[in-house]
Amino acid sequence: MSSATLSRLPSRSSGFAEQLRRVAPLNSKAVRRRPVRMGFASIVKKSRGILILILVAVPAHCIPPTQSRSGIEMSIASWREQLHKANLLLQQSDWSSGYKTADWVVRDMRDRLVAGPNTGVLLAAALVFRAIGEAGLGREDDAAWDFCAAQAFVPAYSRTDFRPYGPVGAALNKWRYTAGVPSDSASSAVALDSGQADPAVTPPRKLRGTPPRYPFGKGTSCIEDNIVVQSIVTADGRPEFPYVAPGTDAAFAMAAFDALRSWRFEPARRSGMATRVYFELTVHFKAPACH
Repeated sequence: MSSATLSRLPSRSSGFAEQLRRVAPLNSKAVRRRPVRMGFASIVKKSRGILILILVAVPAHCIPPTQSRSGIEMSIASWREQLHKANLLLQQSDWSSGYKTADWVVRDMRDRLVAGPNTGVLLAAALVFRAIGEAGLGREDDAAWDFCAAQAFVPAYSRTDFRPYGPVGAALNKWRYTAGVPSDSASSAVALDSGQADPAVTPPRKLRGTPPRYPFGKGTSCIEDNIVVQSIVTADGRPEFPYVAPGTDAAFAMAAFDALRSWRFEPARRSGMATRVYFELTVHFKAPACH
């Protein structure tokens, strides 16, 4: 169960990056009451030119508690093995098989993750590989969204070297973030000044799209949260450049991203002309099994 609130357009008076940095991390009470011990770390490995963050251990709370320890370890090993396979396929320009392999990891993780501040690391890696596959298949909008989402989870992925994937990988360069936030390619968007309404700008209006769903993996955990997602709505009514503040629960953020990417809008208008604008969405996640 979840509800979404379309918030006022964020201010850009001091720059988009600064606006995004002011969004405080949102963590659920249930997570805060149980301090999380850092159970894993990432290492940087260069594999034929690509910067890859590789999971070396994962905290047990990332997987539903109904699974045994051995089951948890098998899940993690399976995800890592499949991502290694996806990387090899993509470097061989087998875009379809590489995409399908990475997509399986994204979907499996999305359905099984519970909570924790570091659960986005492996998920972000899967999103990068899926983005490369999508770019190879000519699905530029999907590729851009996944690469941007990966950078929102792990800013270090903005330094990914796409040269092993040839021209397909190079096509993703224009979607790189700077210091974890959308870069100059987003600078043409318009925002309302904080505290003042701009009568010349009509905000975008949602036309269609699926509502955010409570993450399946959290099950009966009773973890609830409010997630603030920021993006840009283009002049043709599509969202792009997704962003969440550092520390945002990865499972909730992924659920919000999955919903928002399907939305289409009547675009914002400035003096009657369709225009790109900054957009903010607040999603209230409520655990259905606990109400």
